Amino acid sequence: AEFEAMRCHILSIHLFSLVATARTGAADDVGTQGSSAGRECVRAVTQAVNDIIGKHINVSSSRAQGSPMVWDPATHVNIGDNLIAVGEGVLLRKFGNADMRKHACCAFQCSEFPSCGPRLYKGADVGVVMVHGGGNWGDLYPHVQSGRTHLFEDLASCCMDTQVIGMPEGMFWNNQSLMRLGAQRINAALSAFSHKPVFFWRDVESHLRAQTLYPAAEHILSPDVAFAFGPLEPGPARVDLIISARVEESAESWNHNMHLIKDKMSLYPFMTYIMSSGWEAALQAPGTAWHADTDPLDKRVSIARDWLSQGSIVITDKLHMTIMSLLLGRPVIYVDNNYRKLNRTLEVAFSFAKKECSAFPGKPILASSFDDAIDIAISLSGARDRRLQVMGAVSLVLLLVGMASNSSTPSRFVVRILPFYTVWTVCTSIYATTVGSTLNDHAGMASSLRAAMLQLAVGSICTPIWKLRELSRESAVQFVVSGLCFMISTTLSIYLIFITTAGFTLTVKICEPMITCVYVAIVNGAGIKWQQCVALVMTSAGLTMCAYSHIRASLAPMNEMLVYIAIGLTSNFMLTLRNTTMYKAAQVSGDGPRSVVKELQLFSTQCFFGVILACPVSMLTAVASPRADAHLSVSGLVGDHAANLVAVSVVSFVVYNYASFCVLAMLDPALHSLLSATKRTAALAVTYALTLHLPSGLELLGIGLVSCGVFTFKGVAKKPTYNPIGDTAMVVPTKEGLL
Repeated sequence: AEFEAMRCHILSIHLFSLVATARTGAADDVGTQGSSAGRECVRAVTQAVNDIIGKHINVSSSRAQGSPMVWDPATHVNIGDNLIAVGEGVLLRKFGNADMRKHACCAFQCSEFPSCGPRLYKGADVGVVMVHGGGNWGDLYPHVQSGRTHLFEDLASCCMDTQVIGMPEGMFWNNQSLMRLGAQRINAALSAFSHKPVFFWRDVESHLRAQTLYPAAEHILSPDVAFAFGPLEPGPARVDLIISARVEESAESWNHNMHLIKDKMSLYPFMTYIMSSGWEAALQAPGTAWHADTDPLDKRVSIARDWLSQGSIVITDKLHMTIMSLLLGRPVIYVDNNYRKLNRTLEVAFSFAKKECSAFPGKPILASSFDDAIDIAISLSGARDRRLQVMGAVSLVLLLVGMASNSSTPSRFVVRILPFYTVWTVCTSIYATTVGSTLNDHAGMASSLRAAMLQLAVGSICTPIWKLRELSRESAVQFVVSGLCFMISTTLSIYLIFITTAGFTLTVKICEPMITCVYVAIVNGAGIKWQQCVALVMTSAGLTMCAYSHIRASLAPMNEMLVYIAIGLTSNFMLTLRNTTMYKAAQVSGDGPRSVVKELQLFSTQCFFGVILACPVSMLTAVASPRADAHLSVSGLVGDHAANLVAVSVVSFVVYNYASFCVLAMLDPALHSLLSATKRTAALAVTYALTLHLPSGLELLGIGLVSCGVFTFKGVAKKPTYNPIGDTAMVVPTKEGLL
């Protein structure tokens, strides 16, 4: 009955794990789910553009004595500015009953239309002037700002009855003196008009500053005019990622971003991508050339749609590439520019449709850097999650096979070990891959302790509390020591994964067999051979290489290298103490797996004592650090990350530790630690496959040295003797060393 209950318990855990991993969405799913919700958001914002800007164009055109005109629409080779111009043309045609191609003039940003000036304004009988919008109000582009000032002064002197409408702008000034002098000239000109000029602003900061600087005009907050397009139909996706880094206005230099993108994507050779400087790659794509009779603006909208459609996910730091991706329903991750233009503009646009745009699959995601954006894109791509599902299913089948086989013959013994060993490996990789994502960005040792407590608490579900009174004093001590060591080891491992990487943590923990052998050798008074000393040096060199590779990749201080190694080795030592004491507890309780207290109950009891002992430590850290206490809840623990990652990491932790304990119950700690080393070497490969991250050459060399050193160290001793009666290997200390 207990065996069947244990089987059902593990089955339910794995089914829950599969459901949790299945909920994590791939980019295709995000695109599919987000297309309908995203279209509703876009439609709502487009309606806001029509209601706010279109209404003023309509009223002004009806009241004005002359025809409307768009001042200096951008037709130069910048697709983002082209999209603004086309959006203005859409509004002019819909609400002003005019064609921009026949009602426009050029100053600096185009050459296809007549030149702007007082003679044109009088001769064309202009009644409404729509000033081309964008993000060029200020001193970033002084020639455009100077031309805009001259426009206001020319109209004030020749055509005071003209209605001036400024299309949505963003403002940025570096020189405050120029800002104040320019405001004086503009206000003097605006005050001369018969109809109060209207300026639209696409972010709150620009709107508030404009109200202070230019009181002679009316200022209105509105979405960017590119939303006038409404939802667009995307073309077929051909690559995983499109990554575009702008040359100007970047928070980091263009060279820095391009090198970072190349270095980062070299770690993911299985991901296909297109990299571009702004829109450059779009303009160079096949089929983008047009003839003299082709409308350049319409052509460039088509170019933008076709080029962005190629990527399943778009990463960019350009505003209108972000907006265009949203219109197409493509998942987009954006990195803000040096004055936060992207986030400010999107926040205002979404504020006009709070219900539709509050949250939907595929909503643009803000990343702190291109490095962060690529990590988010890899997660969204679903490659890791699909591998999690497959590996979870395989581990379920193998675990059931291992539980079903129950024989003491050596051949069947190997058959029984293999499924548990495979589950041990696979679930270790899943755990190492997901546990770091469950902590918030400001997590420390206290948060790592709470994460460990959550995992141990789930592992302690099957604790036979009613049998704890039957434990002998010796067994109780063994359980307490084992639980304490298990808690410390788990906390340190989680913390190391968080501050470094899963790959580096697994590499350090490959060394556990050496620590186990040295510890047991010291306890039993056995010597260590010179070959084993050489292996220790080899392993140390490998660890140093791996640590240096991580330091160089993360730009961390060099003095942290020894800290990383020390944390990992301390975790290994705690795990050694846990394994040796737990092995003794199992032997004291009975004959290995045939004990009255079954493997699952032994493991749960160990977790139970670990949680109990962790409680006072957690309370002390909460008192010492009140801010850390805010993360006591699961929601605080995981920060902004999905809760299903917590479920996956916790379940994989319980399953892999249970599989490890089953192997420990059949073997001695020394042989168990050797299998643990081979397991972690295999888990490294699986982890790299899950994360689509390949190690650097130096890291590969370090991993190789660590593995060779560990197996050389263990290979010096004779092979252990198998005891078929008790399903345990015998620990045999000799003069030559420990078996």
